[in-house]
Amino acid sequence: MYKQPIPWVGGADVFPTEDGQFGILSGAFNDSDVELGDIGFDVAIGKTLPSKTVLVGGVVGTLDTATDDAVGLGQYLLGPEVAVAQIFDWGVLGLLVTHQWDVGGNDDFDTSITGGQYFYVVNLSDGWQITGSPTFSYNHEASPGEEKWTLPVGVGFSKTTRFGKTPWKLSLQYWQFVKQADSLGPDFQIRFSLGPVVPLPW
Repeated sequence: MYKQPIPWVGGADVFPTEDGQFGILSGAFNDSDVELGDIGFDVAIGKTLPSKTVLVGGVVGTLDTATDDAVGLGQYLLGPEVAVAQIFDWGVLGLLVTHQWDVGGNDDFDTSITGGQYFYVVNLSDGWQITGSPTFSYNHEASPGEEKWTLPVGVGFSKTTRFGKTPWKLSLQYWQFVKQADSLGPDFQIRFSLGPVVPLPW
């Protein structure tokens, strides 16, 4: 198998390969800037059944808020979302699936993307957990011959501990991408999160 490396030395350009796989013009990475991308949102309601099955349904969308075309679609997206999870004595197993279509904005192209997240938690002792929550997507409008999937597999650990009177959760996950729709997308990600554990307001 042959993979074309991307040459980078200091502030040097990234050039396209001979077959134009990356389609990047010389000088594209010479400048830097700070821009706002599109903002996603979702509104959902859920219910936990006596069987400890959790069902969630709602609406997901994307607002055309990008300050530069390079970091946004130029479209408004909207669609449904549904999630199901099962609570076990040993932890949690679940799946979230969303779908978004373009409903406004740039009509030069169509957008139809199925996305989601699969997640699992295995409870250990002393606040430790084995956990994973990779996100995936499938682009229904990808051109023929292009990869439609962005699909990682992931595993990690989390720890819940107290700082003062507030419990905090620290999580570290490793995602390995087995499918990648973006030619310049990552082969893997290391993700760290830290946040307080607060009760729901209702």
